Amino acid sequence: MHHTKFLLSFFILLFIAGCGGGSSFDLPPATAETPEQSGGDGGGSDPVVEEPAQINVQIVASLGLINGADVLITTSDGTAIEGASGALDQTGTVIVTHDGSYTGPILVTVTGNDSATYFDESAGTTLPMGSDIVLRAFAPTFQDAIGVTILTELAAQILDGVNGAVDAAAVTAANTAIKETLAPDVADILTPPTVVGEDNITAQALTNSDAGRYALRLAALASMAAGNEAPALSILAQLAADLADGDIDGSGATGAIADLDYEAGTFSSLFAAAVQLAASTLADADLVAAAGSFSVTLDANVLQSVIDAGVTLPDSVAELISGGIDAGTGGGGAITGDFDLTITGEIVTFGVGTSFEVAIKNIAAPSPSDTTEITQLIEETVAGVSNITNLQITVINNTADRITFEVTMEASQSGVSVTLNLNYDYVPAGTTPSDSTGGDPVSNSGGSTTGDLSSAAACSTFSGAATAATVPGFLSAEVRNLTYNEIAAGGPYSNGDTAEFVFSSSGLLFIDNVEVASGPVLCNGNEREAIWLDTNNGVIYSVSDLTSSFNEVNINNADTGGFLGQFSQ
Repeated sequence: MHHTKFLLSFFILLFIAGCGGGSSFDLPPATAETPEQSGGDGGGSDPVVEEPAQINVQIVASLGLINGADVLITTSDGTAIEGASGALDQTGTVIVTHDGSYTGPILVTVTGNDSATYFDESAGTTLPMGSDIVLRAFAPTFQDAIGVTILTELAAQILDGVNGAVDAAAVTAANTAIKETLAPDVADILTPPTVVGEDNITAQALTNSDAGRYALRLAALASMAAGNEAPALSILAQLAADLADGDIDGSGATGAIADLDYEAGTFSSLFAAAVQLAASTLADADLVAAAGSFSVTLDANVLQSVIDAGVTLPDSVAELISGGIDAGTGGGGAITGDFDLTITGEIVTFGVGTSFEVAIKNIAAPSPSDTTEITQLIEETVAGVSNITNLQITVINNTADRITFEVTMEASQSGVSVTLNLNYDYVPAGTTPSDSTGGDPVSNSGGSTTGDLSSAAACSTFSGAATAATVPGFLSAEVRNLTYNEIAAGGPYSNGDTAEFVFSSSGLLFIDNVEVASGPVLCNGNEREAIWLDTNNGVIYSVSDLTSSFNEVNINNADTGGFLGQFSQ
């Protein structure tokens, strides 16, 4: 697995392309100059010479807010259109006026210069925008307002490869393909997003509108490359390379791509978490509620969608798609899996908690037998969140039918402190958490029989027979912070030590997020007490009461059975 950098942060990250305090302006109405009429002798008059109407188009470019960059509108093949140029002002917009004589597809190009800057929402700072930084947007024709973003640039790069003229149909096909993949709930990627600048990054003013939803998506994407010097530009470059074969799958035109800030298998969950974190600082209550349904769609090849729409791309592109380069292996298409993931939790910003739920269908889950892999997966999933601290991952369920993690962390986004308390719940595709086996960490129901006798030797210490123990739902449903009362010296704990205990429904015992034992057993038919053997520390953990409610954890010497002490609340 490639390690996500961080984090981009995620929970990630994060973030942030477009907050309120917007840059939306009413467009001046189109005007027409009225020529003077001159009268001649004999009562006659010269014919009226009508000037073409002057038409305005508002250009809104966002990385977030771009100030001072040059804007040029040309025909789709680069031919100049008289008067169709300008420069973005301090609001990130410019109104360009043209004579209306050209009505075909157009190309809007935003180019940096020595004095231009942009505000990177993920980095939380204003950065220079030199002449090497270019964003473009193709539109099928002039329209009142046009947004220029990293998504329109991705579509423009597809159109760079079109054989022949770029017509309106080709423009629509490319823009639609990118929209359906990375912004399915935005009507059109040419929609001007709300622009986020340094003055409004924490205003929580993005609304549940096309402009607000678009801005939130851009913010989340930028956050996925947090930790880079220029996150928004970095994620643009990574996605452009990844989409060279039409899929977001970790591979491009020549195979696996090194140093991506995301994993192909966790892109969807990383993006979903990044949206939630960005929403906690950028969005109003309505958009926060809506953000739980934001997703990306990775099951269709972007380039194939364009070809299916009748656009002619080079033969080499068609061969690349049909050959199917898979991440790291050379064979492939989009990555799917046989699990559904539900992420629930709370994000606390400015002391106010915001609850959310995100569902992601048909993805791969970590191996339920590999705790290290599970931990790594969660770390990579949240790797896009900015400045993560105090990250803790606790495995609650770890079975073939259910994998559940609790994740807590603190993050800082552009100077705003955020606390995240999250729950990742994987179940077989097409089922719901209540359908699956394993303890439900929300409802405290369920439980599972491990069938594993890894701790059977503990019963031998007590001169008894071992049978597999069932971990009840109430025991596996929460993290318990316990304090040790020492009775006899010689154990791995001292009087007054505190530790965090988690009893997984799969039978794993975690202490302070470290797996110490598995395969609990019942000894001598005692159904009230589950026994775990910790061979590394040479102790036995006896947990009761299994039939009603948690009481304590008794600690015994694994060799002699001698009572050492007790953990209790």
